[in-house]
Amino acid sequence: MNNNYLLGRILVIPAILVAFTFKGYIQSKIAIKLGDDTPKEYGRNTLNPLKHISVFGFIFMLIIGFGWIKPVEINKSNFKNYYKDDLKIRLGGLLTTLTIGFIATIALALYVKFIPGNSDIKFIIYLIIRQTALINCSWFILNLLPIPGFDGFSIIVDILGDKSKRFQTIMYKNNMLIFIILVLPIIGGLSILDFIVGIPGQYIYNIFAAMATYLFL
Repeated sequence: MNNNYLLGRILVIPAILVAFTFKGYIQSKIAIKLGDDTPKEYGRNTLNPLKHISVFGFIFMLIIGFGWIKPVEINKSNFKNYYKDDLKIRLGGLLTTLTIGFIATIALALYVKFIPGNSDIKFIIYLIIRQTALINCSWFILNLLPIPGFDGFSIIVDILGDKSKRFQTIMYKNNMLIFIILVLPIIGGLSILDFIVGIPGQYIYNIFAAMATYLFL
């Protein structure tokens, strides 16, 4: 393991913490606003990263870029319309992730423009901000996947309602197989996950970066 790889993994930690924390916090806030205090009872109504991080989700995110937070605990009986309200929670989480990616990209442009010098510390801060933007853009795409544990799966269930039972059975039954297929390298060391998450995430970041460059640089 070379020093550059180790440094890269260390610098990505703040980006993951930001992504995980704000998504869990906003989804908890939405659930509470919709009438369910369960997230508050589980201590999720906070910006403390430790309340939102799944240990395995964090490790996988750190190593392969495929990760998840602790599910936001909710009690469906507290909602007026469970599927409709749960859909709001899922969309709120997705929008939060995308917004953080955009804000971090803007912050990166402003940092480059207004902070002079070429010190190692400046470069490290630059990398942290850039990773925050990139990870949130990619995590937005990742969470669209219709796999149990991700918002894309819950969104399909919320839209289909009781008609989604067969879909849920199939996905839960094959969850681990799907995971293995996604992360295994197939072409030039790249996995299916790289193609369906990494590349689209980079594309979103490039759009945000072009907007930030036009506005501030």
